[in-house]
Amino acid sequence: MQYVDQNHKQESCRTVLDLTPDPVQVDRGGLNASGADFIVEYLQQQGVPYVYEVIGGMITRLVDAIHQQGRIGLISVHHEQAAAFAADAMGRLTGIPGIAMGTSGPGATNLLTGIGSCYFDSVPAIFITGQVN
Repeated sequence: MQYVDQNHKQESCRTVLDLTPDPVQVDRGGLNASGADFIVEYLQQQGVPYVYEVIGGMITRLVDAIHQQGRIGLISVHHEQAAAFAADAMGRLTGIPGIAMGTSGPGATNLLTGIGSCYFDSVPAIFITGQVN
């Protein structure tokens, strides 16, 4: 922050900075990959066939990365709890971790019943939510 003295008064002159972090850029064979790309790549290596999600602003980069890489199916549901129980069912039936994604705030809260179900029955599942900066 800078201060300018004019007639014994000080005014605040501030520079506006964009503090929003850019996606992590890593050079991989000449291609730039974001953090979302690495998450999707990891899920593919684990054999995850589907991701259940309710789209929201905080997870759009991850949803875009899943769609662009095209090897994992994206299933959109109408409520986060449905995504959580679909991931629960996937984990129970296949032994492969079921994946459910929800946006921040109430979206994350709506996943809780499915998270509890997976936790208490030791079902393999991963729950991903976005976070507001």
